[in-house]
Formats: sequence, C-alpha cells, structure tokens
Amino acid sequence: MPKQKAKKFNKRQPSGFAGKDLAGGERDFCQLVRWLFENSPSAVFLERLDGKIIDCNRAACKMLGYKRDELLSMNAGEIVPKKDAKEIFPKLIKNLLNKGSAAAQSKNIRKDGTVFPVEAFFKLTRQTGEPIVFLTVRDISHHKEVEKQIKAEKERMELYLNLAGVMMVAIDKQGKITLINKKGNEILGYKKNFLLKKDWFTTCLPEKNREEVRRVFKKCMAGKVKSVERYVNHVMTKSGEERLISWHNSVLRDKDKKIIGSLSSGEDITERARIGEDLSHIRVLYTSLVENSNDGVVVLQDGFVKFFNNQMFNMVGYTEVEAYSKPFLNFVADKYKKAVYEKYKAKISGQKTTSRYEIELIKKDGKSLPVEINSSPIFFEGRPAVMSIIRDMTKAKEIDKMKSEFVSVASHQLRTPLTGIKWFSELLLRDKASVLSKEQKDYASQISIGVARAISLVDDLLDVSHIEAGEKYNVVLKTMDLSPVIKGVVEEKAVAARNKEITVALSKECLKETLVKADKNKIFQAFMNLLDNAVKYTPRGGKITIGREETDGRIIYFVKDNGVGIPAHQINRVFDKFFRAENVLTLHTDGTGLGLYIVKAIVEAHNGKVWFESPARQSPGERASRGGGTTFFVSLPLAEAKEGEGAKPPV
Repeated sequence: MPKQKAKKFNKRQPSGFAGKDLAGGERDFCQLVRWLFENSPSAVFLERLDGKIIDCNRAACKMLGYKRDELLSMNAGEIVPKKDAKEIFPKLIKNLLNKGSAAAQSKNIRKDGTVFPVEAFFKLTRQTGEPIVFLTVRDISHHKEVEKQIKAEKERMELYLNLAGVMMVAIDKQGKITLINKKGNEILGYKKNFLLKKDWFTTCLPEKNREEVRRVFKKCMAGKVKSVERYVNHVMTKSGEERLISWHNSVLRDKDKKIIGSLSSGEDITERARIGEDLSHIRVLYTSLVENSNDGVVVLQDGFVKFFNNQMFNMVGYTEVEAYSKPFLNFVADKYKKAVYEKYKAKISGQKTTSRYEIELIKKDGKSLPVEINSSPIFFEGRPAVMSIIRDMTKAKEIDKMKSEFVSVASHQLRTPLTGIKWFSELLLRDKASVLSKEQKDYASQISIGVARAISLVDDLLDVSHIEAGEKYNVVLKTMDLSPVIKGVVEEKAVAARNKEITVALSKECLKETLVKADKNKIFQAFMNLLDNAVKYTPRGGKITIGREETDGRIIYFVKDNGVGIPAHQINRVFDKFFRAENVLTLHTDGTGLGLYIVKAIVEAHNGKVWFESPARQSPGERASRGGGTTFFVSLPLAEAKEGEGAKPPV
C-alpha cells in the first residue's frame, strides 16, 4: 500500500494552552495534544465555568455548523435548549466542583436551528489557577434512532415468539429438556438431540443465576406462584459464552389440569442489549407496577379475559384457571352487561366513547362489587384488545352515603329555625303600627332576603341528598297540559326580569295544549331553575326566548339567553353538583351550583333528556360581555290522551 503522507501538526496553540513559553519536548508534546484536539472525531470544547467557550475543535464546528470564531464568541447556553440548560447546568457545575468530572445526555442546537441529541463528558482542569471545563460531545442521533428501531423491532418480534425463528425449549417438572428446536441448538452450540433429557439448569445456565432460576421454576411447577410469563436471563453456550435471552413462558398441563412442565420461546437479545436499554429491567419494572397496583388491571380480547393482575383476582375472588379465557360479561351484574358490551365494542372499533364509567361486578361469593372502569384500546400479543383499570368503589360509595345522610340531617335541622326567622322577619315588615324605624325595617328586609336565600339552599341540599339516596323523584305521573306550567314559570320570574330590563319572549307555540305525563310540581321546578339561571346570567337589557317544537313523538322546549355563555374547558361539568362556571363567579350573582344537577334528575325521572348549546369562549380571560349566550333544551315524551295516575320507580 502506498505510504500516506503524515499530517503536519497545527502549530497554533489553543487559547486554553496559551500563555506558556514551551520549548523542546514540552513544545512537541503540546503540539501533539493540539493535533489530537483538532483531529478528534468527537466535538471538543474548552469552556469557563460560566459557560464561555474559549476553544473548540473542527469536529465541534462541523457538528454545530458554526465557524470557530463564531463559537468562540458564544456561551454554551446559546447552543443548548433553554429547558435543558436550566435543568442540567446547575447539577453539572455541582458535580464538577465536587468530583471533578460529570456526564450527561442533552440536546444541542445547530446554527440552522435543528435540535439533536448529544452525549457529553465534562472534566474540570485548571490553567494558571483558573478552572477550565474540558468538554467532549458526541452526536447520538444515530444511536437514538437505533434504540427506537430496536424497540419497534422488539414489539414486532413478540408476534412471532412461537415460530421456528426463535428458541423453543420444553422442560419437564424435574428440569429435564424434553424438546429443543433447531434455533435453540444453534444458539447454545449443540448438535441435534444432544441436549434431550439433559438437566436444563446445570447444562445451559451460568452458575451465577442457576439456583435462582431453578428456585422460581420449582415454585411455578408446584403451583405456589403464578407462572412468570416474561423473563430475561443469561444462558451458557457449549463454548462457555453467555447469551442474554428474552423468554416467553407457558405452563404445560395434562388433561387433568395438573402441571407437567413448561414451554418457553426465547429470543437472543445479546447484541441489542449491548447497544440499547436493558429490556429485562423494563419488563420487571412493568410487571411489578401492574402486579402491585392497588387497582385491578384487566386485558380483554374478543370479549374474553386474557389477563388479571393480583388485585383483580383479590377483588373478584376467582383463581387464574376460573377467570382466564372466560367472557368478561360473566363477571358483570346483569343490569350492566348491555352497557359494558356496547362500550367494549366502541373501544375495540376505535369509536369515541366515555372512557370512565361505573358498574357492578359479581364476585365468586355472589356479592356485588361497585367499581369504576377506565378503559383504553391496546394491542395484546399482536392483536387489538382493551385494557381496563378497575377501581373498587365500595369505600367511596359508603363515604358518599354518609355525606348525603349528613347533608340531609343537617338540612332538616336548619330548615326549622330558618323558617321561624323568616316568619318573624316578615311579621316585622308587615307591622302597620310603624313601631320600627325606616332603618330597622331595612335591616328586617335584609334578614328576610338572606333567610329566603338560605332556605332555598337548604331545599336544594335536601333535593340532592334525596336524589343520591334514591328517594327523590318517586314521581307520580299524570297526563297533563304542560302549557300552563310554562306560562306560570314565566309569570313567577317576570318581576326579576323587569328589574334587570330583560325581555322574556314566550312563543305562541308554548301556549298551545301540550299533553305529557308529568309530575306537575317537579316539572315546574325544573323549568323554574332553567329560567332562573337565564335571568341571573343575562346582562341588563338582554333577551330570553322560550320556545318549543315537536319531533318523533316528543316535545322539545328550549330556553335561550344572550348571557355570558359557558367556557369551553368547563362544558363537561355543567350538570355536576355545586358547579358554577368561573366566568359567572365575577358577576356576584347568588347561586349554589345545584340547580342544573336537580334539573337533570327531574327530567330523567320523566324519561326525558336535557342538554345545552353554547358558543363557548376558548379563553377563560375573555370578558363576560362577549359571551354568545346559552340555550338549554328539554325533551319529553308526548302523551296521547289523559290517563290515570301511574307511579314511576325512584331514579
């Protein structure tokens, strides 16, 4: 081969080495260091502790796209994203000062603005007493891409663990090899049939982890522990080399369901482990998190149970054999089966549906278990599935019950004295003998108004406590004309509307006879709450429109205002207890946040539906005056003719 011409040392010393008059061997050594500095394949920087770059090599310039002079005028913080600089730099400085060296993975910013991952090594040195940081930086974009590819490849490979392309080993209860495929023999370095009837642990496992794996295996064979489905450990080849294998394990049983051994498919991940993350640690961590979770974890595929974690077994009382490969609906109370089936179908097909909902499960002892389910679509063993987190709601239900009972008792105890105060304050206001001065009458008037508000709150609290206890709205339905109810609601709120100069437009359609099956008092309360809200949250001089239309055997009433509207990020909470939108809190209006909750309960007790439309603002900070108003709709089934009374069960 022709001789390559040696590169000449660049005699220009780096600024980090400047200031010394070196001669002879020292000068040659310095030139050698400079040559190594300039020709290092990694980017090298010399920096002060404040981040000021005082020198860099060609690789650094090439990596970042800057000229040397440009970099020497910059600070390290200018080539690192601000977030990384804020999080990493303080720790690095601390480690450098304490230990003299440090390492970190971060990101750098090229001159063209592109951001890329790097691995950096820091060493603190001193030149003429001044601390200098010697920094070596390596672009790890390719490494990260390889890691990403490895992860993706691993996920794909799991689909083929049972094919001949992976190591297949069957072991009996004594640990003897009863089957090993061609791939297994290739990995371990043995000829065909040589390993049959050999002890797997003695022949194929390194001594350092032999007894640990054997101990776990014996417990699995004895049925004392659940089979470790996923496991990573080293095997020892015929030549003594250790190879890292990722296993997928299954317990073998005879026709009587007795354990007779194990079947494992193993993938050699030695090379991947050398350049990527140790997959076994991730698997152990994931398994630990799932198995030690306080919530039940379930994986369903084709409607059948594919996985229960330990907590799920504890919750329902079934064993693995009793639960696995059984339809999940077997564990669901009859009244919830249809809803659970519909939600599962929606999730598995990718349709939008509520992820969180409450049902009841039936335990092995026949008792019901209230739970909350939160489901997400996943891929399990290469096929679509649904994973659900199941939370036991027994204690939460008990707490809710105690809370409702407390509210009910407290409300009843409050109502009696409040009624007395209201009666006496009204008596004082009706005093014709003028015993009270004008100022005293004002005080009495304020007392009367305050007590009325308190009584209204107590009434709302009583309604809520009865709703939650299943007592409220044991509605007695009668076929009745709804038009007088709507007219009566408008008349009752007329004074409040006039005081704010609000126009209430009642359409002629609302005055037509409209036969529905309803409880007069309760349906009156529902429409009163809707109109009361509209008056409260409509600005002075505004307008409220009440109308109706018929469609498909149902009557739909609407109450439309041009008030403050509902913020976009709060539309899902409108019918929650005690909810008041943040934009109305600034209006200083009275309210408990219970009105719409009660409306929903009443309407649903009448086999109806209630919903709303609001051109909601995107920003909570927008002025209330810019709101687009809100329209509430109530849909009720029409009645064909007047009939006798009929009782509806509690909601």
